[in-house]
Amino acid sequence: MGGQASRIAQTAAQTATSAASSLASRFPSPSSPSSRLSPTYNDVLEVLDVLQNDLHLPPELAVQIIDAAEYYPSFVSSWEGDVTVSAGPAGHRQNIDLLQTPPIPAFPGAAEHAVRRIRVTTVSRDQGFTSFSQYRGTREASSSWFELEIRRPRARRSPPDERSTSAAPSNQQSSASTPLPDSVSPTANPATQPDHPYETISTLRLHSNIHGHYAFTTHSLTLSDLPSSPDRAAAAFVRRIREGDRLVVVACAMYPLWENVVRGCAVEVEMMVV
Repeated sequence: MGGQASRIAQTAAQTATSAASSLASRFPSPSSPSSRLSPTYNDVLEVLDVLQNDLHLPPELAVQIIDAAEYYPSFVSSWEGDVTVSAGPAGHRQNIDLLQTPPIPAFPGAAEHAVRRIRVTTVSRDQGFTSFSQYRGTREASSSWFELEIRRPRARRSPPDERSTSAAPSNQQSSASTPLPDSVSPTANPATQPDHPYETISTLRLHSNIHGHYAFTTHSLTLSDLPSSPDRAAAAFVRRIREGDRLVVVACAMYPLWENVVRGCAVEVEMMVV
């Protein structure tokens, strides 16, 4: 009986997943710049309602189906400009913050670690010349690269006279449903933006520039904590992100005469919101 029940459950899940995908296609985001499906928060709630009320699926299975279909709302932060990070003749490591995302929002009923996938795109090049011609045209032995940081608000201890019931409304507001923005264009210096100090919780090295290459190159990298992700370090990084955190793209260069010349970057964050 156990094997038969398992097969029935598997068939039901496959049928429901197919139905969910069909239903989800009815709710594309009109603001999505690409052909890839990018639903809104309300789109996900509509599909969840159909799965539970029309298909009569248990809530736990309905949520699993949405997750399996990767039906995730997303928001995009982007920056364009002209920034050069130069290590100079001394070769000391140099960093410049390119952009920060808005704080990761919270959604009622969502898991604590709701971020499932991050796409980082850069338009950049290095100094164009190299003493290591054997690596030219590859991303090996490059000292011009990008990093992604998780920055979290520092815990602030309030003096006894500041502890009052007046703080209650702000706590209630933070737990309310917040729709994901379609796009955000942050400034090029995120360190000056927060109202209170942020601290770096985790740093992940991303891709390097093409070694000894004068032409600007667009490069995209996807970080995911999905079971299909082969990169354990990236998965662990994504799982550390929580409500209120900001993601910051950092351009880096190190060793004599290495440069990271950047014309733009973007970060897309996808979240499981139910």
